[in-house]
Amino acid sequence: MLEYQYWTHRRSGDTYAVEIINGQVVGACGLLYYKHYQDYPEKMSEIEYNREDGEWVQNNKDDFRLEES
Repeated sequence: MLEYQYWTHRRSGDTYAVEIINGQVVGACGLLYYKHYQDYPEKMSEIEYNREDGEWVQNNKDDFRLEES
């Protein structure tokens, strides 16, 4: 199953858009510099995700929290 979420790094407060397939982060885009969630892209599927950043987020997922919009 494919899904998209916004995750925030617990220590730095930096927010990333993440692409998840079957529970695994496979792509990430960040740092995002939007001030409010209403400013974020409407279609997360149109964001350009980086596989290396996704691997880093997946390997450090306990350092992140899911952002509730």
